[in-house]
Order: sequence, then structure tokens, then C-alpha cells
Amino acid sequence: MTISQGLVSFYDDELGQWTTSADGLKNRYRHRMIPLVNNELIERLRTKPREIIPSGMKNTVQTECVFHSPFGKPYQPNNWANRVYRPFMKDLLAAHPELPELSAHELRHTRATLWVAQGIDPLMVIRLLGHCDMKMLTRIYGHTTVETLRKALTDTNTVLL
Repeated sequence: MTISQGLVSFYDDELGQWTTSADGLKNRYRHRMIPLVNNELIERLRTKPREIIPSGMKNTVQTECVFHSPFGKPYQPNNWANRVYRPFMKDLLAAHPELPELSAHELRHTRATLWVAQGIDPLMVIRLLGHCDMKMLTRIYGHTTVETLRKALTDTNTVLL
């Protein structure tokens, strides 16, 4: 999957409303390829329609986005959260009430933390997240647990006296 565009929502004083702009990415590190390894996900994305017929319309609309509005346009981030993510999280919590409710960004933090704990090279984690240096990874995403520290010491046969 290629990340090549970012969306920014802002209040447009001239229009008197919130609008979304797709004007590139914050930095060159954000443009990246994310390798997909789950064959079911790859197939679902491959067969996802790229042309849709929005309700109430007769003509098809081409869409470039994986997640798009019923009209084929990019979702504004808040709309995506309200219409897609929160219902997903509600259903997940109904099926698994022992799980904590997490925001989409908290899931990103969790995934990064798990990658680090699993021993994925931190430079690879940085590339997958689209960061430009280790600061963000170590400050925000690099949570460590006693088990992570123990594994690091065990893997390197390091003994602390």
C-alpha cells in the first residue's frame, strides 16, 4: 500500500465551513510503501471497487481512497471517525468487553509499541510510521515493559550485576 497523500481539515473563513484539503504530506518521510502480508486483506483491497455509483446519482465516480465517503470523496477525519471507526470499535467492544476502548491513533501507538517489543528494527518501525528520526519513536511510541527489557537482555546474553 502506498501512502502518497495526507488530508488536513480546517475552518475556511471565506466559505464559513470546515473543509478538507489534500495538499501533499508533512514531510518526505510520510510518502512510503507499507508492505501488506495478510493475504485476505490484500485480496479484499484488490477487489474493492474503484468506481462507485453514489446514492441518488446515475453516473459512476472514480475513487482513489481506500476509505471514502458514499460519494467517493475522501472522508474528513472526523466524519471517518464518527461513521466508520467508532461503530467498528463499538462492535469490537461488544464482542470483547475486556478490551480497552482506543482511538485510531492509540491503535497506532499500540502497534508501534508491539513492533518494538517484538524486536523489529526501530529504523523499520520509523519507516512504517513515516517519521524522520528516532525522537518520536523513543519519546511517544517506544514504551517498554519489564518483559521487553528482560528479552533484550536475554537475547544479547547480557548480565547485569
